[in-house]
Amino acid sequence: MRKTKKFAAILLSALILSSSFSALPVSAATIGNDTTVVSSDESLISGDYEYSVLADGTVEITQYLGSDTNVIVPENIAGRTVSKIIYAFSECSFLKSIVIPNGVTEIGSQAFRECTSLQSIKIPDSVKIIDYYTFENCVSLSEITLPKQLKEIGSAVFKNCSSLKKVVIPDTVTTIREGAFEECTNLSDIIIPDTVNVIESAAFWNTKWLNNKPDGLIIINDILYSYKGEMPQNTNINVPSN
Repeated sequence: MRKTKKFAAILLSALILSSSFSALPVSAATIGNDTTVVSSDESLISGDYEYSVLADGTVEITQYLGSDTNVIVPENIAGRTVSKIIYAFSECSFLKSIVIPNGVTEIGSQAFRECTSLQSIKIPDSVKIIDYYTFENCVSLSEITLPKQLKEIGSAVFKNCSSLKKVVIPDTVTTIREGAFEECTNLSDIIIPDTVNVIESAAFWNTKWLNNKPDGLIIINDILYSYKGEMPQNTNINVPSN
């Protein structure tokens, strides 16, 4: 009986000690030889960047903590390649220019939303995905060249970019989602490559490019995009065979 009580006491002490260690907050960790990061739940912080490590071992930047007006995003954080940026610069109204490093393959949703002072952004050709609302309300951005591996322009990506005048779309793009350039009121210099075979509603709503077209059927490549202007009663429309 005495041995049983002694064993139970040892076991209870071990459990208490274990739970005490697990309850301690992790405030700092060292990755590699000389890189110190601070942990907050599942997020890590290195310099001006809050980030998380993805399943493939690369880094996803989730928040910019700095205040610089001109930013060059690092290629590596804590010895890991930066592959994704999501939400990170949303509402950074002070940001004027940004350079995204080669190796980034995805710019996630709302990454630069409401960056109202953003005038210049360099996107490497490694980027394959630009998700929805990425540049919404970037009202100071005047032109942008999209990366050569991009296949889809997401929903409302450039919505209300009212200063945007020129967009270069690569011939890898096949899809332009709903409202992609909606309310880009100064957008006039844009060529849609023949590879685009899906254009969703309001993709070019209230752009100068669309407003400058004559009333009637708007056909883009082989897509019957819309009817522009007011359609009189008893109008006859001939839809082309293609």
